Amino acid sequence: MMNKETIKQRETDLLIPYISGLFDIGGCIKIETPKKATEASLFIWITYKAFGLMELLQKKGAHIGQKSDGAYRAKWRDRQAYFLLRKLIPFLIIRKEQARIALEFFEEREKGKTASTDSIFKLRLRLCKRKDNDEDKPKRT
Repeated sequence: MMNKETIKQRETDLLIPYISGLFDIGGCIKIETPKKATEASLFIWITYKAFGLMELLQKKGAHIGQKSDGAYRAKWRDRQAYFLLRKLIPFLIIRKEQARIALEFFEEREKGKTASTDSIFKLRLRLCKRKDNDEDKPKRT
């Protein structure tokens, strides 16, 4: 017979691959410098129309907001984004390389290497996204 802690742990273990799938489909990774900030930050988010899903993601530390089109956005920033991406990356398929770049950026930032490398990581992430989008398009023959 399973106790409550074992059941809760199993739910948590299953939640990470589920969130990874959602992130691969409707997620985004950004490295950007917020207004009035001196260094870039790591942002990740998942956009979806179902509010019930957002409540689930809020339990994983997401800040929830509603977009003008009625969809909801679960957003993580910096440290929360980093730790969530570390859990998601083994299960990611589409955004795996983007996640690797984001993790590398955050680790470098934590070492104090910021302004000089921010633009490099932003460019790498942008190129990776462009490559991913190009691979999704059907090839002309």
